[in-house]
Amino acid sequence: AQTPTYDVWTATLFVDSHVWYAGCHDFTGRLNDTCSRALSDDSFTYGGSTYSFKTFYIENDIRPHHRALHVTFDKAIPADVRNALTLHVGSTSFALSRASWTSWPPNPRSLPPSGTYFSIKNAGFGPWRDEQTVSLRLTAADTARPAKPSGFSATPGNGRVKLTWDNPDDPTITKYQVHMEKPGTTGTWQDVPGSGPGTASHTVTGLQNGAAYTFRVRAVDNGGNGETSNVGRATPRLPASRTQGPAQATRLDGIWSATLTVDLSPLSGLPNYVRGCGRPGVGQTNCSSALTNGGFTYRGTRYVVDTFYYLHRSSSSRRELFLRFAGLSSAAAKAALGSLTLNVGDRELAVSAARVDSSNRLVWPFDPNWSQGQRVSVRLTNPSASGLRATPGDGQVALQWDNPN
Repeated sequence: AQTPTYDVWTATLFVDSHVWYAGCHDFTGRLNDTCSRALSDDSFTYGGSTYSFKTFYIENDIRPHHRALHVTFDKAIPADVRNALTLHVGSTSFALSRASWTSWPPNPRSLPPSGTYFSIKNAGFGPWRDEQTVSLRLTAADTARPAKPSGFSATPGNGRVKLTWDNPDDPTITKYQVHMEKPGTTGTWQDVPGSGPGTASHTVTGLQNGAAYTFRVRAVDNGGNGETSNVGRATPRLPASRTQGPAQATRLDGIWSATLTVDLSPLSGLPNYVRGCGRPGVGQTNCSSALTNGGFTYRGTRYVVDTFYYLHRSSSSRRELFLRFAGLSSAAAKAALGSLTLNVGDRELAVSAARVDSSNRLVWPFDPNWSQGQRVSVRLTNPSASGLRATPGDGQVALQWDNPN
């Protein structure tokens, strides 16, 4: 059977043709483009060493038997590397071990060191024209299967299991495959999506909580499947916070909650008086930015806050909190929200107790003395819900509320 191979390097050469020479050339005395520009990738790594191309061109002689290929690298290529690699130029292939290696390239004015240059006479292709593209590859025989993945482990989660293993640093690997079994099934090998030489983890999702799963992993290269890893076992389950200890009750009397970051920037016409947030164009941080939650829906109506601040006039004992909703009448908002309570920090303000001023704002007497950048908790609650709470259980939710006596 034919020995499988894998790609060590692939690139496209954008030919620069000048007089008799077509390709790329980094050394002085040539007018061709440099290889770092003409090659889509001008280097490759093999056996732990990286090599860069310094010349890659042919003699564009009209006589086919004179069309030699000339290739130079930035460092000497060891014999074992030459013996392992095959160069593919378009549909033509050359074993580097059969090329003519010498320290005398066709340009004696700039000699590369011995072992960095080879030529192939009578290459059998060309001439290359200017701006032509030529596909190039270096391949190596894949004589060994990928090693057994080491350090394999399976970590359970909620309906999922994360698989991890050590990166083998094997460039021949083309993908990984996972084998999964659970009681009563034999399982099949499945490709890990998007996997390759650097893959070292994979999360399997859509699993049944409480069911025991068994996993294995293997690497695959062009020659076939590698050795299978050790077995990893895991049982997906809900997070511990949802399965251990008493269930936490959630209050259901909250209509709106947010955190306000206080801005003391002067409001137009009222320097140093305003503390909170305002609507666009008044000189303060917009409430859409200063509030972590800028609005709420109550009984089918959407309320978006565009003003939330209090006035602090040092020359007056008047201290007031202002709230306004964009595009809504404050009188109508007060009527609709009249049964609710606005909680600002540790203060409770009944919406029904607010007055509506001439600027369409809800106003309460209030003096919290906020500072720049202070974070203030804001909640709108429904006292009529009187402590309504929901506690999750096993497939059910328990509702509780305060006894009104």
